[in-house]
Amino acid sequence: MKKLLITGCLVGGCLIGYGQELPAGMSNQLEQMAEADESLLADADGLLLQWQYYQRHPLNINASGAAEWRELQVLDEKEIQQVLRYRQLMGDFISVYEMLAVPGLEREKIRQLLPLICVRPVLERPSFTAGQHLIVLQAAGALSMTNAQRKDQSSYLGSPLRLLVRYKYTDAGWQWGLTGEKDSGEQFFRGKQKSGFDFYSFHVFKKGNGLLSGLALGDYSVSMGQGLVHWQGIGWGKGASAAPVAKRNALVRAYTGTGESRFMRGTAAVLRKGNCEAAMFASMRSLDAGITGDTMGFSSFITSGYHRTARELMNKGNLRQLSAGVVMRYQLPSLQIGVNAIGHLYNRSLQKRDVPYNLYAQTGDRWYNLSIDHAGTVKNIHYYGELAVDPQGDLAVLQGLLISVGREMDFSFVYRRIPPAYQAPGGQAFTESSSVSNETGLFGGVVLKPSSGWKMECYADVFRFPWLKYNVHAPSAGKDFFIQLTHTPAKGIEHYLRFRAQTIERNFTSFSEMRTLLTRYTLRCHLALMVNKLLQLRQRSEMLWYDPGGTAAETGYAVFVEALLRPKMKPWSLSVRVQYYQTEGYNSRIYAYEQDLPYNYGIPAVYGSGYRWNVVTDYDLTKQLSVAVRCAGHLRAGTVAAITNGPLPVTVAVQVRGRF
Repeated sequence: MKKLLITGCLVGGCLIGYGQELPAGMSNQLEQMAEADESLLADADGLLLQWQYYQRHPLNINASGAAEWRELQVLDEKEIQQVLRYRQLMGDFISVYEMLAVPGLEREKIRQLLPLICVRPVLERPSFTAGQHLIVLQAAGALSMTNAQRKDQSSYLGSPLRLLVRYKYTDAGWQWGLTGEKDSGEQFFRGKQKSGFDFYSFHVFKKGNGLLSGLALGDYSVSMGQGLVHWQGIGWGKGASAAPVAKRNALVRAYTGTGESRFMRGTAAVLRKGNCEAAMFASMRSLDAGITGDTMGFSSFITSGYHRTARELMNKGNLRQLSAGVVMRYQLPSLQIGVNAIGHLYNRSLQKRDVPYNLYAQTGDRWYNLSIDHAGTVKNIHYYGELAVDPQGDLAVLQGLLISVGREMDFSFVYRRIPPAYQAPGGQAFTESSSVSNETGLFGGVVLKPSSGWKMECYADVFRFPWLKYNVHAPSAGKDFFIQLTHTPAKGIEHYLRFRAQTIERNFTSFSEMRTLLTRYTLRCHLALMVNKLLQLRQRSEMLWYDPGGTAAETGYAVFVEALLRPKMKPWSLSVRVQYYQTEGYNSRIYAYEQDLPYNYGIPAVYGSGYRWNVVTDYDLTKQLSVAVRCAGHLRAGTVAAITNGPLPVTVAVQVRGRF
């Protein structure tokens, strides 16, 4: 019976996975994260590293639990539970195409999964010799710069080259690695950087099936609940889909990114016994901070990771942070309950500027947060939420629902109420602002699939800030509306039309008491066409209208055409993009995810007027050794105030990687 089912799935429609790149949904999510806060993207290269490991070492879907499925970042929690329930009822999968028989899974998501999953017998214990050693050497710099870029570079202490060295070993049970990175403008083996790279990261991580299911040494990340207390790594929010807004991640993961702020450094252990799971961790590390005049306190955390000038070097590592915490979870058949606790101790006292919007800001040399989170599935409803408290007794709550009404309709709701006095220094929840504080809101989304090949996604988010914000001198409110219509008329053809409208109250200027309404509208048309197994074409047009409520309104327009060549059974690939853009200023900038070197990502913001081009090629010299080159630059089409006259900027990046 099961073999007949698989045969029917194969006859009904063959799925082709287009490997070596993120799915469109993920790249769109990264674009919207860049628009909201570019600092949240610092750890995205760790996601790409993990993704490309699974492309070469697919996940065995017969030996994977919920934690492994979450690492893929493709299925939402409700869909993960559907896969696990299907395997429990029907037995082990006999083919990856049997995923087509799992209720509630879209073909598009299965297509994204195919390069990352496999079916094979379950081993009693992981094979230590079946892992992969990965070595990456990378250098990037500017062949030419504008006069403004050259002036900025002259103020930096180091060379304009960006250097990266990465080693990583991964198998079914072990993972360890070392990363060294130098940003453009930072010193290298001289000055303040006598030890070479500005940033070093080291990790050892062991997975197990017994009582000790995870052990981390060195650098690692910790994710709790829905982010009201603490969250590290990528956490999707509002984005290209109206449904998957629930945060999902492993409790403890090895840290493999190049971001220099959002990770722990120390040790962590994950214990599992029956339906109970617990994680304990401790971390001691140095952070960058702005020191106040008396040198006994600090005014802010600095998360950029740049140490190019004497002033930036003064802020480097001048704050010591001791963090410790515990997470306990209990899993019932249809309910998971978790308790989270984390505390921080600093060697300096946090002293914010004495201004009205900082009335409720975190102060002092210690802080802690506690929370209870829950998640569960009942029939076609998945629910999740978190209730958190800080040392002052301020309560924050987030509650969400995912409801499936057959294959044709899904609903999503998220309510959050976070008072101005609630503070969580490591929080990253589903919020409009980048901080987890001072926000109340209600989000509602719907996904409609009225017929084969058609999908419509809509959401509305209404939020309010009960207290002042930076440059907003009174309580304010805002709205965010999104609608996208996607049409897939045939295999290999997809196009969508998207409109998004955002409005938020703010002061007319930093010094004005007059209130105004800032509006931002974007309209996008995107087409992706798989011409054949060799060639894929993409085209996108996007328009943006930005109005701060005065005479400084701006408009922007960008269009790109891209060709990706990845011939089967050939050792090379090529990506070429040409983009034209014309905007009236920086506020009307437009973001677009573009191809980059393996394990890297690019989401440049274009503004002004001109052309941008991007070429990436990758060649496998042998099965173990590969070389990739990326060239990108701008061609100006007119005089732009933001870009001074001078040579045309061109950047080049070269990467050599070995796998054995």
